[in-house]
Amino acid sequence: MKEIHSIWIQTAAPSGGNLGACEQGWFYVDGNAVVMTDESGTPTGASERLTTLGSERAVAARLCRRAWEKESGELVKGFNRPLHYARGGVA
Repeated sequence: MKEIHSIWIQTAAPSGGNLGACEQGWFYVDGNAVVMTDESGTPTGASERLTTLGSERAVAARLCRRAWEKESGELVKGFNRPLHYARGGVA
């Protein structure tokens, strides 16, 4: 049985009265790959090979973010979001 690990990613930063948001993902390491699972440990089909450039948790966070963006349609929603500019008088 593989050891299932948990990872949290930030999906919205806190600002003003908004407390922000985060999502949880689960994964295990199978040899030289990170495999994403659901909370019961069943693989979701998302996986990525480990390289020397990234840690297990970094790879899992990237896979978790991709899954969240795909599921929520955030890439499309994010394009049409309101833009908030700092108050400085000069652009």
